[in-house]
Amino acid sequence: MATECGYTHDVSAERFEDVPGETWTCSREAVEDGHCVFHTDPDAVSDEAVREALLEAVSTEDGPLRLVGAHLGSLSLNYAILDGPSNHPIDLRETEVHGTLSARYVTVERPLRLDGAHLHSRVDFEDATFSRRVDFGGATFEDRVSLRLADFESWLDLRETDFHGPAYMRVATFERGIYGVDATFHAAADFLNTHFADVANFYRATFHRGAIFDSSTFEGNAQFYDADVDAPAVKLDSASGSPRSERERRDGVALSLDGVTCERDLRLAGATLGGDVAVTDSDLGRDLRCGDISTAGSVVVDCSGTAVVSGEVAGSDGGVTYDLTGATVGELDIVDDATFDVFRFDETTFSGFDFGAYKRDLAARDWRLHDDGTEHTPERLENLYLRAKNGANEIGETRASAEFFIREMTYRRAAHRERALAGDGLRERVRGVSQWLSNAALRLTCGYGERPFRPVVFSLGLIAVFAGVYARLDAPIAYTQPLGYLTFSVEGFVSLILGLPEITGSTLSFVVALEGFLGGFVIALFVFTLTRSISR
Repeated sequence: MATECGYTHDVSAERFEDVPGETWTCSREAVEDGHCVFHTDPDAVSDEAVREALLEAVSTEDGPLRLVGAHLGSLSLNYAILDGPSNHPIDLRETEVHGTLSARYVTVERPLRLDGAHLHSRVDFEDATFSRRVDFGGATFEDRVSLRLADFESWLDLRETDFHGPAYMRVATFERGIYGVDATFHAAADFLNTHFADVANFYRATFHRGAIFDSSTFEGNAQFYDADVDAPAVKLDSASGSPRSERERRDGVALSLDGVTCERDLRLAGATLGGDVAVTDSDLGRDLRCGDISTAGSVVVDCSGTAVVSGEVAGSDGGVTYDLTGATVGELDIVDDATFDVFRFDETTFSGFDFGAYKRDLAARDWRLHDDGTEHTPERLENLYLRAKNGANEIGETRASAEFFIREMTYRRAAHRERALAGDGLRERVRGVSQWLSNAALRLTCGYGERPFRPVVFSLGLIAVFAGVYARLDAPIAYTQPLGYLTFSVEGFVSLILGLPEITGSTLSFVVALEGFLGGFVIALFVFTLTRSISR
């Protein structure tokens, strides 16, 4: 007469809230040692027998399929289709798998529960398809886990899961999202080219060896709130043995998001970073949120080449720098009392960035955007401040626009100087000298049209110089010294307006006419500069 397994399992924990009572008893038919094939000593039953029993149970049994606390050796489900007359989960909660679990190309049409399971050896779900929810919450994976090319058509729950071996999630698809709250990745976490069709939630997750999300797509939020991410990140070698995909250690990088597309928010607020974050050449559809970041040292959030970086950034007491080289900066706010020093700009485009909110900080920096510790050519700096000026004009921030224009012209003058000294050929050098002189004259006379009192100072200088010339020529004046020549020079300066003073001699007449011409020019320049300044 067949006997029941009689295996009992404590189900008082929260994960067993759907099981009545505090103890569950297995009622399956026992084998020789008094327990069923799922709860007997793995050495007492063949792996093939366990496989056949599982496939039969899934395909024939109606109602809950509970294999809670199963003790398995190695289990191979390659190419199997796990479906049956019931929509109840395949319940392997708190199961122990001592050998490898291989489920390559498997199709699972029912919910799968492995929460609290302990898997001692390698786990392979390569190219598997899961049509319903999969729950690994609280599970422990001791060895390498591969989900390469796996398709999760429903929710994947990884809450409080421990991955002691490398997690190879490359090219997987999570169509309803992934819930990795409090998950711990003790070894490498490789999510290269992964597709998250909904939220990717790694709230309070820990990545001891960094994480790689290069070329991935996040259709929902990419959430790393309060995550703890340490360097170096490790890109794993190919699970299929491709010689073009070798293991790669990225020293200094904790989280790599190179080339990602994130259609909503990328959230790093509250994260603890043990290395740099690379968000390079990416497309951020909405906001980058980096408030309240903690670091052990200096780290860089590298957004080089990224389209439209907006949101919130913080400085962690000067420990974080945001590299925006070649990026487009949108509505980006500095929070947590951080200063403008958190930014590194080079070939950056500004589209909606509010310079006006940081006028005081920028003025204290003399409106300098570039890092003095980095080598820049004059042409690159001219282009940077041209883009900044255009960005300030776009939002109507006229003060910033004026200051950036002055910087732009300053570095243009430096470029002319380089061509004048080291240009190719005499013609190029002469042209450089001419352009440098023209630029320098604009700076000296009117501050490139942005300094209304500079024409006044220049006027006083001209009057003093011509007063000296008149004294040298011993011009016959009717004014007594010591201010006689200055008074005569003032008359000459405004002669185009008030008429020439009475003079004799062709040389003196020429000098007075020249001063009158220059005076009229400088007066017009003053009116233009003052009007331009007021209009700003």
